[in-house]
Amino acid sequence: MIESAKNFLDQWFTKSERLLDQLEKDKDHFANLNNQITKELDHLKDTRELLLKEIDYLLVSRNEMIDSFRAKLILRFENILKRLRRVEKSIGSKEVQNKI
Repeated sequence: MIESAKNFLDQWFTKSERLLDQLEKDKDHFANLNNQITKELDHLKDTRELLLKEIDYLLVSRNEMIDSFRAKLILRFENILKRLRRVEKSIGSKEVQNKI
């Protein structure tokens, strides 16, 4: 009976030691995974910041292009209006000459 109890305790301690060893390995493994996840998250945050900066740059560039295009259109329409006024004046003066 004592021998049986001794064997039982030996087996129980052996299993307990294996379980503790496995828990230590799992703890180390999860710590490594946690470090990898932290690095990956930091990388994703950096990538997000870079993308936001790129979007800001593109928006500013787009707005500058729109402003430049608007200024060119305004100049062209001003030139067209000047030409129209000249044409109107020349048509008006020709009509006056024809009436005379």
